[in-house]
Amino acid sequence: NTDTITDLELNKGTNLLLSTSNDGFFGVFDIRRTSWNPNSLFTGNLSEPGAKFKPSLYAMSDNMDEELTSLWIMKGGKKVVVASQEGTMMLFSWDWFGDCNDRITAHPSCVSCMTKYNEDIVLTGCDDGYVRAVNLLPNKIVSIINDDADDEDSLPVSKIVVKDNLVAYTWNDEMVRIYNISNYEDQGIDEEPTDVDQE
Repeated sequence: NTDTITDLELNKGTNLLLSTSNDGFFGVFDIRRTSWNPNSLFTGNLSEPGAKFKPSLYAMSDNMDEELTSLWIMKGGKKVVVASQEGTMMLFSWDWFGDCNDRITAHPSCVSCMTKYNEDIVLTGCDDGYVRAVNLLPNKIVSIINDDADDEDSLPVSKIVVKDNLVAYTWNDEMVRIYNISNYEDQGIDEEPTDVDQE
């Protein structure tokens, strides 16, 4: 990657490290095959605290022509979802990282962050202040989690954390907001599903 790394995700089963970047590339690196970083102040012994190694490039996507913001491994490791500054979500098949298989274009603005809810659903944080539950394959927005983003003073969602039935998120301010989503879970987070545009 040639620009800021925006997110990292490790597949522990394969030791592949996935990255998104502002340069529009989605990268995959093999942490088992490394080379010593000559800019390191250390000897190159990986067991030494602070040692710096450069993982070998395993695969790199085509340029998506959008700044990429976040990613998650989904569907039991069979899919990777990548989000962008333009609000697009891209689905890649595992070990076919060159180009995405599907695009979800339902978000009106930047998807600034995501977190996995389960193997089929991710929660997305958007610049419009909303936290959305997005089902993958079939692709659809199944719910808007928060209802406080109607306020004109709402800010971009900067972080989402899920623990059991609780969803905590922050806007770009000093407050943490927490929602209990047990009522959504009872209904499969599927009160009023909204079909999304796909490319």
